[in-house]
Parts: sequence; structure tokens; C-alpha cells
Amino acid sequence: MVKGSPPAGHEFIRRTMKALGAQDDLITVRDSLTKHRWPERVQRKPSHDKDMWNAVAQACARPLPLTE
Repeated sequence: MVKGSPPAGHEFIRRTMKALGAQDDLITVRDSLTKHRWPERVQRKPSHDKDMWNAVAQACARPLPLTE
């Protein structure tokens, strides 16, 4: 790693978190939920698994920069 550069995987994690945040926003609106205040039973719904994996796939869809 070059001094002062972000650690390896930084861009992947950033993209993944951004994509998950966007999915969160869509589900919040779609299901008429309060942002950041989902009930526990809603948080644990298996139906959200597909949405989360789609967000991860979206983060992986573009090539990541190579680091030394």
C-alpha cells in the first residue's frame, strides 16, 4: 500500500455501503416505513435478502481500481 492511499478494498466497501443505503431508501418508501426506525420484525424479513444481494451485485458490477 502506498502511504496516504486508502486501504485495499476501500472502494468496494464504499460502493457496497452506498448501494445498500440506496436500497434502504427504496424499501423505506415502498413499504411506508420511517427512515432508520424499522421495526425489528421488518428488519429480519427474509424478503429483504434479495434486495441486499442485488445491492452487493450492483457494487461489484463496475471494475474496481487496482491497488499496489
